Amino acid sequence: MDPVEELRGIVGQIRDFMAAYMEVGFDPPEISQPALEYLEKGPEIPLIKEGPAGNKSDVPPAIHESPSSLTPEKASVPQLPSLPVKTVQLPGISEPETLEALEQSVQSCRRCRLGKYRETAVFGEGSSNARLVFIGPCPGESEEQSGRPFAGPDGELLTRIIEKGMGLRRSDVYVCNVIKCRPPEDRDFRRNEVETCMIHLKRQLDLIQPEVICTLGRTASKELLGKEFKVSEERGTWHSFRGIFVMPTFHHAYILRNPSRERQLKGLIWEDIQKIMKRLGLKKGKN
Repeated sequence: MDPVEELRGIVGQIRDFMAAYMEVGFDPPEISQPALEYLEKGPEIPLIKEGPAGNKSDVPPAIHESPSSLTPEKASVPQLPSLPVKTVQLPGISEPETLEALEQSVQSCRRCRLGKYRETAVFGEGSSNARLVFIGPCPGESEEQSGRPFAGPDGELLTRIIEKGMGLRRSDVYVCNVIKCRPPEDRDFRRNEVETCMIHLKRQLDLIQPEVICTLGRTASKELLGKEFKVSEERGTWHSFRGIFVMPTFHHAYILRNPSRERQLKGLIWEDIQKIMKRLGLKKGKN
């Protein structure tokens, strides 16, 4: 096996172990994203440092020899055994089988810093058999106080679209966020916090099994669809996440922050909602 591929396999196993221990409730040490990318790509730093004139004469001869030319007598480092890359399951660990059990797990979660400082986790609400799931970025102050997602003014806009526009009750759909805990002082959340909460979100979706996801805003959209995703350019087009149709659109808070564009933004969001309704075979409600 190529040494770089072998190292990647080992790093993959380490990451699987960390994820499994997080399921138990342990808080593993953080690894920065640059460090993870470095490990996954393999070392790119040259092993031989050349002198000013490119002279390698002061480097031990064995360093210059290719791995195939090293005999067992010459080799000073033993070959590592090949390790298969696989998902690690720790004994006694099982995924929650219901939304209620998953919510209990989220409420007791302390796997990242957000769990240590939050007042309450905002899990999500709606039908466990919802055909449509709305996903926002993270709870704000109103959501943390109420324990409900989209409980503030932007939530009122979302509710009007669901009820008056789509002709549904809010309880017919499911509403949640990528991040389950409000970041302190509404700061931007960190990479390890997203990765931790994505475990919960993926399990939510596995249990609900919706036909369509509507991501609200750039943050939620890029976490499901890719870091380079831009809502202003790619909203209104169908995407996929774990085999589920995804329609990204603007976050309703964006309308509140841009009152001069309110009519235009509402029109664009309504276009996206109509595409969702067509996909689900819903008749038009009141716009």
